[in-house]
Amino acid sequence: MEDDRNEDVSERARKWGTVAHLSAFAGLVIPLGNVLGPFVILLLTKGDDEGGFGESNAREALNFQITVTLAVLSLAVLVFVSTLVGIAFVALPGIAVTGSLMTVTGAIVLLSLVFVVKAAIEASERRSYSYPFSYEFV
Repeated sequence: MEDDRNEDVSERARKWGTVAHLSAFAGLVIPLGNVLGPFVILLLTKGDDEGGFGESNAREALNFQITVTLAVLSLAVLVFVSTLVGIAFVALPGIAVTGSLMTVTGAIVLLSLVFVVKAAIEASERRSYSYPFSYEFV
């Protein structure tokens, strides 16, 4: 495998890039912290580091966290609606749909944590990382 490290990235930019991805874990203790963390890092690194390594990593992390948040919120609405349908009509299919949607939501959350750790490792090794299934918002 080819080593695609960018040795021109400064130590400071490397650290900002790594922190940009790891800041998404703020969502574990602060509501919407997964979005606010990368957003704050983006503001702090905008135009600051040479080559834009920290800024580009913060932008990638922010876009991914917005995508994940929108997906989870959308699924939460569907879970709520399917739960109401299941309760109102005592319908087994409604309950089954709710369970399936909750499983998908859990899988998205777990995969997002894996991708965040992978991105942080890549950034710490001075490599750029593009998240899968990420829409470009900023």
